Amino acid sequence: MLDMRGDAKALYEGSRHRPGYKEQQNGPWDDRFLCKIHEDQAGVGDDYAVDFCRSLDAGKYVPFGPVFQIRNPDPEKLLAFIYGTVWRHAVAPVNAALRLELGPYEQRLRAALFEGGPMNLQAVVGLSTLGDERGKPVRIGLAPYRQKFGDFSTWHFIIGRLDVHLKTDQKSFPAEWTPYLANGADPVVLHAVEPTDIATVPFLRSITDNIRAGPPRPGRRR
Repeated sequence: MLDMRGDAKALYEGSRHRPGYKEQQNGPWDDRFLCKIHEDQAGVGDDYAVDFCRSLDAGKYVPFGPVFQIRNPDPEKLLAFIYGTVWRHAVAPVNAALRLELGPYEQRLRAALFEGGPMNLQAVVGLSTLGDERGKPVRIGLAPYRQKFGDFSTWHFIIGRLDVHLKTDQKSFPAEWTPYLANGADPVVLHAVEPTDIATVPFLRSITDNIRAGPPRPGRRR
């Protein structure tokens, strides 16, 4: 998040639930539900993921046919980051009003993070090709949310240029998707699509429109 902020004074946080934006120094934060020991366990992959995202920002991925690949020397750390990001966001008290539900997968993620359980939920990783109206890549932080990814239920989030779908569905991804799974992969293959103007992406439109509305004025209902 600090890399994305760069030399700016703050990050702009938008929401589909309210007009305007909030200014943040380093993104959303909630330190009320994990002690130091459990935060270290839940965040065991965080530093690794920061380096991984910086490699993407630096363009250290290489063409691999119509897609890209990048070194992933410790796949378990990348999966731990994915699990920890989704689980912490879904159960954090600060997000209670969002009514995020992991269902039976909450226990599976918690067991993997804190009890040495298996990390066998499939995760597809990609290279975000979101850009501005001139086609220049735009790095964003998109908090995890549940969606339909084709015929599958997944939790989707974006950090920098890393695009992630964690499958929370009893059905397995199709065999032809196997090359794009982060599970045990080094190098990992990144799926990508044609560059897209961030202002025109349907699932982001409500957020970008609210950000353009500007900060709420005094007396304006939030």
